[in-house]
Amino acid sequence: MTLNQPITFELKSGQRQVLLGPNGYGKTTLIKAILGDTDLVINGTVNYPSKLKISYLTQNFEALSGSIEAYAASYSIELPSLLNMLRKLGFERSVFTADLRDLSMGQKRKVSLARSLCESANLYVWDEPLNYLDVITRQQVEDLILKYQPPMLVIDHDRNFVKAIANVPVIELKRP
Repeated sequence: MTLNQPITFELKSGQRQVLLGPNGYGKTTLIKAILGDTDLVINGTVNYPSKLKISYLTQNFEALSGSIEAYAASYSIELPSLLNMLRKLGFERSVFTADLRDLSMGQKRKVSLARSLCESANLYVWDEPLNYLDVITRQQVEDLILKYQPPMLVIDHDRNFVKAIANVPVIELKRP
């Protein structure tokens, strides 16, 4: 079954593209196809430079476990950079030593966001980054995006967030 109409877009350096659409319309599937799952592409192609480095923020992060230090190491991120980014997202220092398994969903989301923001990438692909976040943290994420201006492909439903971060026309997925 085809989930949506054919889509064509070009994302250039510094641009932040947002995909909108109701749940079940294939936004995450489209992201997975863009990230290289060619089994999901019925026809057409996904083209990007061979040296493109992508930082992917999945919407599934519930299984995080272990120490923040081990998590940083598994992504080749300097621990002080990750901790600094977590502080920018309002993370309490007292939680830095906790097992990630014991964190709330909002705290796990912050760890995932901080990891992505610390990765050196040419493109940041975020699938519903605001899930489980409080209003203050949502604003902090928006502020960080606007400050650092990373090139992004984002799925989100928060119209205010989308309006604030998108700097090219939004792509709205619809049934064919």
